[in-house]
This record gives sequence, C-alpha cells and structure tokens, in this order.
Amino acid sequence: MSTPTLSNVDIRKLKRREFENYLCDWEIVNKSYAALVKDRFDAICTDIINDNIKSKTKILMNVCGEKKENKFQLTLANNFSSDTSVYKELEKIIFN
Repeated sequence: MSTPTLSNVDIRKLKRREFENYLCDWEIVNKSYAALVKDRFDAICTDIINDNIKSKTKILMNVCGEKKENKFQLTLANNFSSDTSVYKELEKIIFN
C-alpha cells in the first residue's frame, strides 16, 4: 500500500477563523433567537471573520437567554440551512 502524497490532497481553507464563526453568524443567530437585538450581538461579535468566537460563546448564549451550551449549539446548527448566505459561503469553500 502506498503512502498518499500532498499532490493527492486538495486542501481547503476557511475564510473565517473557525467553524464557530460561521455557526454564530448574525444571520444564523437571528434566525435562531429573533428577540436578540443586532446591537447586542455586534457588541459581542465585533469581527465575525477574525474574532475568537469560541471564547465568546457563553456570553452570546446568555444574551440569547440560553442556559445550556449544547442546546444553544444545537439550535444554531438546526438553523444553519441551505437558504442562508452563510451556508452558501461555506458550501462554496468546500465544494468549489
């Protein structure tokens, strides 16, 4: 069995820092927690592309009124759908 070489690997790089930066995009958060005001979101997530959103998840979760982190993440994931621009952005990176 031969060892794969880098020439056989297609490497894709996210445009945002981490996957959480897609999951916690305003479009997804707003779809999941419509009562959240955009100004409060913007105060927490000042740069959705480059910020360390993982470190701000608990703050964002509390502002959304969610008590359990796994429920918060599941709610966001359930609203991460093909009709959103953030989904289309990620899809383009992965499949194009």
